[in-house]
Amino acid sequence: MDRKAYLEQFSEDRIKESRACDLASRIRVEIDAEMDAVYPQLYAGKVTIVTKAGKRHTKRVAYSKGMPENPRGGAELEDKFHIAGRLGHRPALSTASARIARDRL
Repeated sequence: MDRKAYLEQFSEDRIKESRACDLASRIRVEIDAEMDAVYPQLYAGKVTIVTKAGKRHTKRVAYSKGMPENPRGGAELEDKFHIAGRLGHRPALSTASARIARDRL
């Protein structure tokens, strides 16, 4: 719904929302033998979405987002930093910007 999966998306209030409950009722989680076989050499993932018309869309990744092999980009990294760090916007932005600038040297 938000295109994110941080703590705020799993709060007590949020998981009780009708939109979230409707979406959750349409999701099925299964162990995939192909993904299971490559762990822990790869931190792979696979998702298949089936539309109302029955069309299937599948996406696979060898490494989860945030792994060294699949790093987060600047804005995405800053967003996660703000959320995970639970700092005020300005102090977190200053710290994140300083670290990103340092890493570019």
